[in-house]
Parts: sequence; structure tokens; C-alpha cells
Amino acid sequence: DEVGLRPFRAFTIGGRGDVITAVDGEPVESMEQIVGYFNTQKPGAEVILSIYRDANTIEVAVTLAEWPDT
Repeated sequence: DEVGLRPFRAFTIGGRGDVITAVDGEPVESMEQIVGYFNTQKPGAEVILSIYRDANTIEVAVTLAEWPDT
């Protein structure tokens, strides 16, 4: 949310949202792969997300925070 990622909403016309395709250059195909990669990093680490948005791929730098308690 803080870096401006657009959420995926399956039922929003024309608003499909962002799809994370890679983390630090490593392709990912599932949320489990993304979470698994994040779990290998420490809070405060910066990772680069490759995002598919509106038929383009962009890169976004993200600083990881602590996982929430909930």
C-alpha cells in the first residue's frame, strides 16, 4: 500500500491491478513464493519487485517491514 501497488480486483471493469512477476530478478508464480522469499530477508532490507501493470512491466523498490502480528 505504501509504495502504490494496485490491488487485484477480479470483478472491477478495467481495473485488474498489479501482478508481481519477480522479486529481485527471480521469477515468482505464487504468493507462497513471494512470502518465502520475504522470509529469507530481514526487516529493513530493500527488494525490487517486478510488476506487470497495464500491459507494461515496471520495477518498484520496497523496504520490508516486520510481519504484522495478525
